Amino acid sequence: MSLRKNISGLAVAQIFSYIVPLLQFPYLSRIVGDSFLGAIIFMLSISQMAMVLTDYGFDLSIGEQIARGRKNKKWLSVFYCQVAVIKTILLIFAFMLIIGALNISGHAFPIQLTLGLIICVMFNAYNPYWIFQGLEKIYIYSALVIISRFFGLMLVYLIIKIPEDYIYYSWILAFQAGAITLISHYFVIKWGIQIRRIKVKNIIKQLKYSFDFFLSRACVSLYSSGCSVFLATFGGSLNQVAIYGVAEQLYKAGVQVFSPIISA
Repeated sequence: MSLRKNISGLAVAQIFSYIVPLLQFPYLSRIVGDSFLGAIIFMLSISQMAMVLTDYGFDLSIGEQIARGRKNKKWLSVFYCQVAVIKTILLIFAFMLIIGALNISGHAFPIQLTLGLIICVMFNAYNPYWIFQGLEKIYIYSALVIISRFFGLMLVYLIIKIPEDYIYYSWILAFQAGAITLISHYFVIKWGIQIRRIKVKNIIKQLKYSFDFFLSRACVSLYSSGCSVFLATFGGSLNQVAIYGVAEQLYKAGVQVFSPIISA
C-alpha cells in the first residue's frame, strides 16, 4: 500500500512538474521578453548545478541507510545530523560556484535576482527529502511539492506583470523551496528525529560513501544544465539561452516521467 501511495504521489508531482513549465515559460516569454527570460534560465541552470553539489547524492546513498533503521530514532537522528553538517560545508562551495559562474558569464545581473537564487539554494540544501524517501513516506513530500509549485505558479502570474519584474522570479523559487523545507522539517521533528552529537570520522565516512553517487549526478548536471551556462558565457546573448533553456526544461520534465517508479 505504501509503495502504491508513493508511486501515485510522485507520479502526480511529476505530471504537475511537466505542466508548470508549459504554463509558465510562454507567459514569462511574453511578459519579460527573451533577454530577461534568458537571465532567468541562466539562473535556473546555475541553481540546479549548485543543488546537485549540496544534494551530494544523498537521495540515493542515505535513503537506503535510513530504510535499514527506520524504526530506530537514534539511528535516524545520527544520519540527520551528519547530513546537516555535510550540507553546511557543501553550501559554502555552492555559493562560491554561483558567484564564480556569475562573474565568468560576463553578464550583469540585479542583486535582487542573485540574492533570491542564493536563498533558494540554501533552503534546498537543507531539504530532508531523503528522510521521506527512506521512511517510505514520499507521498507526503510529493503533496508538499505539488502545493508549493501551484502557489509558485500563481505568484508568477500575480507578481510578474512587466519586464522589470523578472527579478522577483528567484524570490518565488525561494518561497517554494522555503515552504517545502520548513514544512518537511516539521514532519521530521514530529517523527521524533532530534539533534545528536556525531563523530567527525563518521562524517568523513559518509562523505566517502556518497561520493560516487554525487559524481554520477554531477556529470549529468554538467552535461545538461552546463549547456545553458556555456551559452550565456561564450554565446554572448541571453536570447539564445532563453530559446535553448525553455526546450531543455520541457525535455527534463518529459524525461522525469519515469522517476516516480525509480524513486519509490
